[in-house]
Amino acid sequence: MDRRAATLRFALALALLAPGAAARASEAEAVCANDLERRVLALVNAERAALGRPRLALDVRLNAAARRHAEDLHDGCFLAHTGSDGSSPQMRMAESDYPDGMSEVAATGTWPFPPDWVVDAWMDSPGHRAALTDARARHLGMSYADGSADCPKGFWVGTTGDGPDSEFLDEVCCPTPGGAPACVPEPGAGLRSAAVALALGLAAAARRRLPGTGRPERAA
Repeated sequence: MDRRAATLRFALALALLAPGAAARASEAEAVCANDLERRVLALVNAERAALGRPRLALDVRLNAAARRHAEDLHDGCFLAHTGSDGSSPQMRMAESDYPDGMSEVAATGTWPFPPDWVVDAWMDSPGHRAALTDARARHLGMSYADGSADCPKGFWVGTTGDGPDSEFLDEVCCPTPGGAPACVPEPGAGLRSAAVALALGLAAAARRRLPGTGRPERAA
């Protein structure tokens, strides 16, 4: 199938994050990317290299946030950035102990939905391309939920962030693609950091007397 023609059968969604959403406390999680998800990282980094942007590294906490939402989308057979439990992208990243989330991209398409097809679809969408090639981004989370008889679609979810490097990089924490992680985030640490960042951001915004920025943006 021609990939350009196939993109017409894809639905895309994009969320750009801004401080403001409160997250509930939950157990932090780490998820190791599998070979398909690592292939998306390689393709995204190739696009970034062509633009002179630094490479992204997979982070197991962002992987966890992406996995949670990809499985939720598959289970409900829908495409949105608000989860079935009411969670936002920022909440899911913070609950996975990653407080510096930047954006979430999502896509659904005819199952199977291979890595090169979804990256082509994202790169053909200006908003998604901008999110994935943002020079400020340092980390990527990626997850794919395969189709089933109840929902014959594949779902991809990607998350980006600009937090500092840590022991939670996939290449450090995951000796085997898709295997058990060798590191576990501290429950609640991301929520505490996010709360501090939110307080500082709100105080700065009040001093500047500027409204908050960043709105969900969608393409379908």
